[in-house]
Amino acid sequence: MDITNHIYSAKLNGSYVDNEFNDILNKIRLYCNMSNLSYESGCEEWAVLSDKQGRICMVHDKLKLIFSNIKDFPEFVDMTVLYFEEYSDKIWSIDKNALEKLRPEFNWYTDIIDYNSFSTQDLYYATH
Repeated sequence: MDITNHIYSAKLNGSYVDNEFNDILNKIRLYCNMSNLSYESGCEEWAVLSDKQGRICMVHDKLKLIFSNIKDFPEFVDMTVLYFEEYSDKIWSIDKNALEKLRPEFNWYTDIIDYNSFSTQDLYYATH
């Protein structure tokens, strides 16, 4: 699935205001019963929530964009949510030429990843 238009949509939805990002993380954490949170403000672009059952939720810290393997995502989250089954499945693609237009909110830091076939895990490392 080409995610370029989804990222554009998330960019058009605007940035978080005030404590909205932390509020979203807390709501997801409570509603989905996610026990682990990995995020360093200013150092990472993704906050990663997870649990012992293998559920993962990656929330972008600038764009209202989420990648998750939770099928029935909470309706209170008014964001672009992209679903994946396995963190390592190479199901995504992106228009390499469009990446420059997605900056500075969405940064791609490597050319090692194949733009035509990458996993959510690859996306995390390419944009982290």
